[in-house]
Amino acid sequence: MQGKGITLRSVLVGMGLALALSVAAPYENLIISGSPMSFDYSTPAAVFLFFLLLLLQPAMGRKRLTRAELAVVYIMAMVACTLPTNGLVSVLLSQISAGTYYATPENGWAKVISDYVRPWMIISDQEAVKSFYEGLSRGKPVPWTAWVLPLLRWLPLLLGMYAVVVAIMVFVRKQWISNERLLFPLVQVPIAMIGEQEGRTFTFFRNPAVWLGFLIPMLMNSWRALHHYFPVVPEGFPLWKYYWFWRRSFFIRLSVSYAVVGFGYLLDTRTGFSIWALGLLTTLEYAVFRRFGISSPRRVMADPLGSPFLAHQGLGAMLALAGLALWTARGHLGKVLRKVFTNEPGVDDGEEII
Repeated sequence: MQGKGITLRSVLVGMGLALALSVAAPYENLIISGSPMSFDYSTPAAVFLFFLLLLLQPAMGRKRLTRAELAVVYIMAMVACTLPTNGLVSVLLSQISAGTYYATPENGWAKVISDYVRPWMIISDQEAVKSFYEGLSRGKPVPWTAWVLPLLRWLPLLLGMYAVVVAIMVFVRKQWISNERLLFPLVQVPIAMIGEQEGRTFTFFRNPAVWLGFLIPMLMNSWRALHHYFPVVPEGFPLWKYYWFWRRSFFIRLSVSYAVVGFGYLLDTRTGFSIWALGLLTTLEYAVFRRFGISSPRRVMADPLGSPFLAHQGLGAMLALAGLALWTARGHLGKVLRKVFTNEPGVDDGEEII
C-alpha cells in the first residue's frame, strides 16, 4: 500500500469516527438495547462506518482519502470500537464503583474493600455512585468531580497497559505475518474494500456478489426488526431453533448468523472446523456434568454454559495455546531479545513501529 497514511486529515477523520463510536456504543447498548455492533472485538460498527465512508469517497473528488489514509482511519475506528464497551470503559467504571454501591452492613464489603483497595482508586461518593447505577433525577447535573480524579489516577496504568500491548505486537508481528503467515480475518474485509480502483470507485463495490451478500441479511434482519416494533408485521423465517437431547441434559442451538457465515469465508477450513467441533464437544461435556450431577457451588465470571469447570478448562487451554505459540516463536523471539539488549546488526527491525 503506497503513500503516507498518517496525515492530519486521516487522523482527524479517524478521530471523528472514534468520537461517533464513543457516543453511539453506550447509547446503543444501554438506552435502545439494539444490535451489539460495538460490544465485542468483532468490530462490526467499524466496518459499517468504513463502508459509509467509502461510499462518500467519489463525491470528495480530488480531496478523497488515499488507500493508506483509509487504512489508518479504519484502524482507529476498529480500536475505538471496543474501548467504550467491554474493551475498557464498561469494565473500568463498574470495577471502581460496584464496591461502593453494593456494600451493605450485612455483607461487610466496605471493611473488606478498605483492607485491599486504596480510597483514591475507587468512587467513594455515595450519591455519585447511586446516580450512576440508578440514573440522575431530572434536571440534576452529572457529578463529574466525583469521577474525574479517580479516572485520572487510573490513566497512567491504562496508558502503560496499552503501551505493553503495542510492544507485544511488535515482538510477534514478523513471526505471525512473515514466518507463520497467519490469517487476520478482521483485516481482510477492509483490505478487499480498498483494493483495486476503477476511476473514482473501488472495484469491490462493482461486484454483484457484494451487494447480494449485503441485501440478504439486511432485508431479513430489517423484516424481523419491523416485527419487533410493529407486531402486526409477520415475524418471518425463524433464525434459530433449540434441539434437546439425552433427557433434556443438553441442547444444540441451530441458528443462522450472517456474520458468522461471512466470517467463515475468511478462515482457514481447519480453523473453522476446530471452532465448530470444540464448541460441540464443550456442549457434550456440560451434558455429562449435568447428567451425573457434577457441579460446584463456586462461580467465576463468564461461566460458559454455567459451569466453572469449563471456565477453568478454557483458561488452561488458553495458557497451553500461549505456551505453544511462544515455543513455536522461540527462534524469532531470541533474535528480538538480542536486538533489544545487544543491538545485533544482523536483526532487521526497520519495519517495526518502535
